[in-house]
Amino acid sequence: MAGFSWDNPPSTGHPGEDYNCRCWAEPHNVRLEEADFQSVITAIGDQPRWGWKEFFDHYFHGRGDLVTLPQIGHLRPIIDHVEDTIYKRVRAQIVNQARKMASGSIIDYFVNSYSFYGVSWAHGDSTLGGDIYGGVTRQGQFLIISVTVEYKFSDIFEDIFGFDAEPGIPYPITGWWKSRIEIIANKDESASRYKRPEDL
Repeated sequence: MAGFSWDNPPSTGHPGEDYNCRCWAEPHNVRLEEADFQSVITAIGDQPRWGWKEFFDHYFHGRGDLVTLPQIGHLRPIIDHVEDTIYKRVRAQIVNQARKMASGSIIDYFVNSYSFYGVSWAHGDSTLGGDIYGGVTRQGQFLIISVTVEYKFSDIFEDIFGFDAEPGIPYPITGWWKSRIEIIANKDESASRYKRPEDL
């Protein structure tokens, strides 16, 4: 038994139309439920993870050179932290934007300071931004949303302990990754578990 869209039948026509065809059409109703899924689509490639010694070694001897999250082995932990603590707000912003449109292209962004102490005290409050792009279509009372989010992380490591006797040079820590987000959301917020976002 094959399935197809009624407005896009196979070359032989709708069931029962082809010569000597004894088929018949039955509607196929897919019951949609709210759901969301985020998957990282960037290769991680983390080096061995830095601890406090490596952070301070670079502070005193690294001449202020920039380091990236994969270089210091912190990209995967940062991604996990974002998924655990910030993703719900990102998802809410995406759904809110989709509800305003119902169908079409989604282009949005966010940027704010968030706590990353859960990953390492060395990060503290760091800046996380994201460019959101994709689209939304409507199927009955539901919105089918598919977007990519380009996350951008930035931080400055500096001496928080006040080692004035031997000052080092603060240095930037940056990182980025892409995630694919698929969401099925009720267009009616009052009937949805996806509510209006907090400030991002």
